[in-house]
Amino acid sequence: MSSKINDNWTVFGNQKRELNPRSGELQHGMGVIFEDDCFKARFDFFRTFYQDRDLVPSKTFMLTLGFKNLGEYSTGALSLNDISNPQDSRQGQTIRNF
Repeated sequence: MSSKINDNWTVFGNQKRELNPRSGELQHGMGVIFEDDCFKARFDFFRTFYQDRDLVPSKTFMLTLGFKNLGEYSTGALSLNDISNPQDSRQGQTIRNF
């Protein structure tokens, strides 16, 4: 679901649910997009509730910047779980922020 605020700004939201009504929500998210004649910026935030042996619920954000006719650059998905828990349990190394 999205809504255009004006010529340059759009806000959006989404939600994923299981078909079984008792299973609950799988993911929800929201974001904003700014776009003009030559530049585009998109900020996404989403929260997942998937859970499995190696998969845990997470909060993630992503920033995408683009110049029309030149291409786009994206930060990739940055998990807020990694920021709040600087110890990476899979490798046993500390993640340092500069």
